[in-house]
Amino acid sequence: HFWSETETAAYVEWINSQLSDDPELGAYLPVSKAGTGLFQACRDGVLLSKLVNKSVPFTIDENRINKKPKSPIHMSENLQKVLNGARAIGCQVHNLGPEDIKNAVPHLCLGLIWQVIKVSEGYNLDIPVPQKRCALDRIIVQGNTASKNEKVLLMWFNLRLEESECPKKANNFGNDLSDSVCLSYLVNHLSPDNLKLQFNIGEVLSETNLSRRAELMLQAAERIGCRQFTSPADIVAGNKNLNMAFVAVLYTAEVEPEFCF
Repeated sequence: HFWSETETAAYVEWINSQLSDDPELGAYLPVSKAGTGLFQACRDGVLLSKLVNKSVPFTIDENRINKKPKSPIHMSENLQKVLNGARAIGCQVHNLGPEDIKNAVPHLCLGLIWQVIKVSEGYNLDIPVPQKRCALDRIIVQGNTASKNEKVLLMWFNLRLEESECPKKANNFGNDLSDSVCLSYLVNHLSPDNLKLQFNIGEVLSETNLSRRAELMLQAAERIGCRQFTSPADIVAGNKNLNMAFVAVLYTAEVEPEFCF
């Protein structure tokens, strides 16, 4: 099975930043971006249990996790608790077993990690809709269902694009974002006035090199503390997963301003 080294590196960066202050993970962090470092770090369930609890606190009772597993049995027990916890927060794990993770199967490990990240970035996603759009009323995601979160996030994205008078609408987080037009309007819309002066959206969109245009947009996102997950190459290639995670970071920055300022 194919697995993306680009996505792996992005997930590793996120894991290292989110768990860096955990004193019990000294033997695991920083996770290496090279090769199969991430999958090897997941084999005994300790890192993954921390990741699930970072996404939704207290999901797994860490007192029941063997922090220094010395046998395959201990590893399997830890991993079963991880899968139970992941299922509890809305991840789809019915085709995944402890042995898959213990054997460091790349595409299966990545699939689980990506689901946990999505829950973390969209947990209790509750987006108020302006009163003038009474037909939409209020969109509420229940049960942490990933597909619902994705739809809600996309609708929030398009509401912000409409408010910023963007000439385009985003129908997906993949190819519709590859020219950086929608993302540029969103970043500009969320930037405080003093930073808008540093981001001339007209000049950015007049850049014909799409990779360069994406980099200019990401530089503006970096100024508001939101340059995470995606890269110019990912945007131009229409990487749905990484682009969606990036938009989720921007959403979090809007509803929780202290997140980035």
